[in-house]
Amino acid sequence: MRILYISYSCDPFSGSEDQIGWNIPITSEGLNNIVYVITKEEHRSTILKYLQDYPDIKTKFFFVDIPRIYKKMFSGLFYSLRIILWQKRALRLARKVCSENSIDLIHQVAPIEFRALGDYGKIPKVHYVAGPIGGGFPIPKPLCAYTKGHFFSESLRRVLNTVSFLLLKMSGKIKRCDYVIFTNEETKTSFDRFHISIPNNKWEYHCDIGISFENFNKTAKSNERKCVTFFVPGRLTYRKGHKLLFESIPRNIDSSIDFSFRIAGTGNFEKHLKGIVERDSFLKKHIIFLGKVPFNRMVDEYSACSAVILPSLSEATGTVLIEGMATSKPIIAANHFGAKILADSSCAWLYDGKTKEDLIANFKDCIYEAIHNDLLLEKKGLQAREYARRYTWNAKVLHFNEIYSNLLK
Repeated sequence: MRILYISYSCDPFSGSEDQIGWNIPITSEGLNNIVYVITKEEHRSTILKYLQDYPDIKTKFFFVDIPRIYKKMFSGLFYSLRIILWQKRALRLARKVCSENSIDLIHQVAPIEFRALGDYGKIPKVHYVAGPIGGGFPIPKPLCAYTKGHFFSESLRRVLNTVSFLLLKMSGKIKRCDYVIFTNEETKTSFDRFHISIPNNKWEYHCDIGISFENFNKTAKSNERKCVTFFVPGRLTYRKGHKLLFESIPRNIDSSIDFSFRIAGTGNFEKHLKGIVERDSFLKKHIIFLGKVPFNRMVDEYSACSAVILPSLSEATGTVLIEGMATSKPIIAANHFGAKILADSSCAWLYDGKTKEDLIANFKDCIYEAIHNDLLLEKKGLQAREYARRYTWNAKVLHFNEIYSNLLK
């Protein structure tokens, strides 16, 4: 098959979304597809250098740029507008690439943000697959208390999402998709709420993230630390739910049991979180801030911990979950968003609740059981690694290949 991937984010060395945009096309080439990629100009130097170092890669890359003024104008919550402008330019190039290379199918894989969806279904005689698509869902009501002090940004986000859904509906982009992949149930529910229907009901759930298992072979170790250790990786922003975690740490643990929470990452909420911990002697005893942790050390942290916690208020999937699972560690996360699709009770503790109090109590119970049940930690961890095998890049692209083949029949 001749496949054109739209990968706005596409870098072999950067974060999770760049990894999605890079690994899917490169893995697709390994499955004997003829692969082309359109990505943004900022990735040119890194990608060309990588291709020089690995000349066996035959994927052909095209780069699209937008005027610098738009990059200055559209950032933060308005970043999606920058991508929309980029998509319009990428569409013109995609028409040319399809015409000159007899492309069978276009697949937009990055960004996953629903607001940045391209309109490649306009190109005649070429199938268009979109996704996994994420975003657009509200923070669950029991967790809204943790957005206090951020009324303006949350209100603006809701307005932007509403306007974006209405524009998406009016544009007809989804009607021109041959297949749509959603990264979680909440995003699909948001589409339904705005009556955005999928043509011929051709859609599915599939998480956006993937993993290279070879990066996590240092995994079968038992916990290297003598205490029960929870690893909490992620940016330190209010939406990552660290305050929820602090309120959910059980305080009735026997003093003879040593446990800690190792928090990796930095962000604009860091000073506030450190202040909370500094003022609370219990939290100060059990919480360790690691700061920014490079990837090679992240693998060490995963390997040495007892379980991985993702307390986010809102998360499409969460790369850290699958990385933790690949290192034979169970996860603790809300029974929402991507975690609900990635895992179940055999390899994770998934907490829920109709009120803030219920949610905290259930989260607290999960942590309490993990601290007191070594056998269950190990059992869930072994099962987690088996679950993670479903989400290797190769497994993911094999599945996508099935979708492509069915569309091209």
